[in-house]
Amino acid sequence: MRLYVDPSVWVRKLLGFAEDLIIVGHMPHLAKLADRLFVVGYATKKRPDLTFKNGSVICLCRNELGVWRKRWAVPP
Repeated sequence: MRLYVDPSVWVRKLLGFAEDLIIVGHMPHLAKLADRLFVVGYATKKRPDLTFKNGSVICLCRNELGVWRKRWAVPP
C-alpha cells in the first residue's frame, strides 16, 4: 500500500511527536487517519463521533495519557 494511502504509517509517526503540528490533506485520507488515532486511545470503548465535511477544519489533541480527542471543529 502506498505511503499516503495507509493511515497507519502516519499514526506511527504521530505517536512520536510531542510538538504541535498541522496536517493538511484530502478526504477520505484525513478521516481514516483521525479514525485510526481514536482507535489507539479508545480500543475497548466507543470512539467519539468524528464527522468530516469537505472544507472543514478540525483540531485533535492528546491528553497526558496519549488519548486523542476532538477539541473543536469549524465547518465550511
